[in-house]
Amino acid sequence: MTLPTRPAGTHHRSARARTRLTVCALAVGLALAAPAVAQASTWTEGTSARAFGLSGVQTTRLGPLADPKGGQSLVLPYMLVTQNPGSGINPRSIQSLGDGRILVADWDNYRVYEVTSAGTIGWTYDTLDGLTLHRPIAAWRIPGTYGNGGGNTLVVDRAGYQVIEVTPTKTRAWTYGQESLPGTGYDRLSDPWWAVRLSNGHTLIADGAGSNRVIEVSSTEGTITWQYGATGVSGTGANRLVLPTSAERLANGNTLIADSGGNRVIEVKPDKTIAWQYGAGKLSSPHHATRLANGNTLITDNGNKRIIEVDGKGVLVASYGSGVQLPSGGGLSNPWTSTRLDDGTTLVADPGNARIFRYGYAPSGTAESKQIDCGSSGVRKKFLSVTWRGTAPAGTRVEVSYSIDGSTYKAVPASGKLPTYAVGTYMRYKVTLRRGTFAMAPVLSDISIGYQVASTTSGYVTYPSAGTNTSTGTGTGTASGTGTGTVNPSFVGTASVGTTGTTTETVVDDGTRRGFVMAEVPAGGGGQGPKLKSVNASAPLATQLAGLGLLVLALTIGAGLGPLRVIAPRLVHMAGTLLN
Repeated sequence: MTLPTRPAGTHHRSARARTRLTVCALAVGLALAAPAVAQASTWTEGTSARAFGLSGVQTTRLGPLADPKGGQSLVLPYMLVTQNPGSGINPRSIQSLGDGRILVADWDNYRVYEVTSAGTIGWTYDTLDGLTLHRPIAAWRIPGTYGNGGGNTLVVDRAGYQVIEVTPTKTRAWTYGQESLPGTGYDRLSDPWWAVRLSNGHTLIADGAGSNRVIEVSSTEGTITWQYGATGVSGTGANRLVLPTSAERLANGNTLIADSGGNRVIEVKPDKTIAWQYGAGKLSSPHHATRLANGNTLITDNGNKRIIEVDGKGVLVASYGSGVQLPSGGGLSNPWTSTRLDDGTTLVADPGNARIFRYGYAPSGTAESKQIDCGSSGVRKKFLSVTWRGTAPAGTRVEVSYSIDGSTYKAVPASGKLPTYAVGTYMRYKVTLRRGTFAMAPVLSDISIGYQVASTTSGYVTYPSAGTNTSTGTGTGTASGTGTGTVNPSFVGTASVGTTGTTTETVVDDGTRRGFVMAEVPAGGGGQGPKLKSVNASAPLATQLAGLGLLVLALTIGAGLGPLRVIAPRLVHMAGTLLN
């Protein structure tokens, strides 16, 4: 029998075919064996969609509090100091005189007086002095630097329809308006609420109901030199007011007016055009407004029972009263006037609670979250980052730390990116806010945690910081070895695997003495490797296909390409590991 001869080049074509088969099998095996990369996700708290989940009550606890932009904010609580001269008072206006002294107009007790920080009464002007006061609603001490009346006190007697200038010896130096004779003509007032002396010697008066005007009056002739609001006409249009209750002349020459009936605060130029305003449904009967040194405006929003601070763009930057966290007994009932003190605290006349008090942010506060599993309870995750949004004015601080699976809290790096060993089933975060002055504090609007599901491995095990480490893995045999480790780095130890060969085992510490075992297992000599077992049906499909791919590659190599045959047993071993 004659055997057919192989055409020339057939051997080489077969070799090339086997090579192509080998490369294809290798590509398929490696592609299928490559682990899928888990997609990164974000867990955010403090928004309208998910509130802050805080645990426990700290001594000085942060919010969460309502955020005007939606969601919540973490803010510092306020501290409160009451500065009352006993009970039974009805303070309508307050003015800081320095050294802790306050000038008060007391409506129900028909008097104006000074009170110290200890609640001691000093100078008074009242009916006990043989003087008539019908209903004092405001009092203002003229600065001593003013040549005209410096050191005297302006008293606004609303029910008496007068503004009275009183000397320290309680004599009248000047008046505008006729006692008990309301009106809108020369030397008449219909409903005076507020008066301050200007540096030019004139007096600025807010004349409310019936007049709806703010007037600047010459203190010598008693004539009106400037006016905003058409006398007796009510409205919110050009040159119109509805019950103005306070007015002050600003450094730029404009006039700041609390238009209580118009539910707004406006800044008016000398030519009577409006330079700035705040209101539009945001205020309810604002009784008083004053411009702060930082350019913001402090408003006593009486109808909403709060004190607010608004910047030049109309953004609410601070609020005390309804809707914010208050100290015990810190709620407002009927706030009338407020002023910012040099130390950053805010002084308030609150006649509804029969008190004068000052408030400011507490030095610091802390909030701690509940366990956050990012919606995947018990699933091991790699925590990638912790970031936050908010404001931190100069001199204030926001400190954020994290804990994985109950470990010690660690500070979040400035970048927000967490180290590679931040792996576990849940996280907690802790936020500490520290204020600057009493009036300046940071705000944390929301906090976000970046994470992804960690790759699974049968070699995961808990390790002590030093000693003998043992793990049971896939395949045959038990890996054991000794090594020393420190928190965060890794340690390297030598172990025996199966019946033959040695391997280097690396364990990466995630900070809680947990890690992943990554071992390179060599095949035994002379094709002596672990025997293949039947496919594990519970293994992921990708793992099974990867194992079959490696098996095909091993068989292909074993069938030809002599020099590569020596690696076939190792591939068989790897395939067996996957298929098991």
